[in-house]
Amino acid sequence: MTGFQIAALVAFLLFDLLVLGIAASLLLGPNFNAVLGYYFILCFIWLIAEGFLFARFGGPIKRGVMVWREDLPRDSVSFFRALSSDVKRDNGFMRTDGKAVIILTRPPFWRTSWPYVAYIDLLRRRLRIEYRVPLPSLLILLPFFMNPLGFMFVAGMLIANHFVEKKAIANFIAASMRDNW
Repeated sequence: MTGFQIAALVAFLLFDLLVLGIAASLLLGPNFNAVLGYYFILCFIWLIAEGFLFARFGGPIKRGVMVWREDLPRDSVSFFRALSSDVKRDNGFMRTDGKAVIILTRPPFWRTSWPYVAYIDLLRRRLRIEYRVPLPSLLILLPFFMNPLGFMFVAGMLIANHFVEKKAIANFIAASMRDNW
C-alpha cells in the first residue's frame, strides 16, 4: 500500500468512528457519560501498566501495535544484520536477539503518552522498520474522535508525535551506527 492509500484508509476509519460515536451518544442518552467515564478509567489504568512494560529494556522484542512501516535505509541494513550485541545510550536503547531488533529512544524535549518503538525483523529478506505504540494509548483516544474539535486536535497531535518520534529514532540509529560500527 502506498502512503496515500494508508492515509485514505485511516481517514475513512476515523470518519466511521465519528459516526459511531454520534450514534452511541444518541442511543445511550444520559448513560453515555457514565459509560464514557468507566471507559476512560479502565483505559487509563491499562495505559499506566502498559507504559511501564512498553518502555523498559527487558521483555519481549515485539511489543505494541504497528502504526507505520517503511523500508529501512540502505546504509543501515548491513549495520542491523551485523548487530550482535545490545546498544545502550543515555536517551534510549537498541536490543537484539539475533532475529529482530527493537529501538526505543526518547527525545529530550518531547514527552508523550504515545511513545514509539522501532521494530526490525531481521529474518525478512527486505528489512523494514515498523513503528509501534502501546494499544491502550490508541484506545484511550477513541472518544475524542466522536467530537469534530477533538478529532482535529488529536489528529494534529498524532501527526506531530509521529514526525518527532520518527526523527528521534532515525537520529538514534545514526548515532549508534557512528559510535558502534
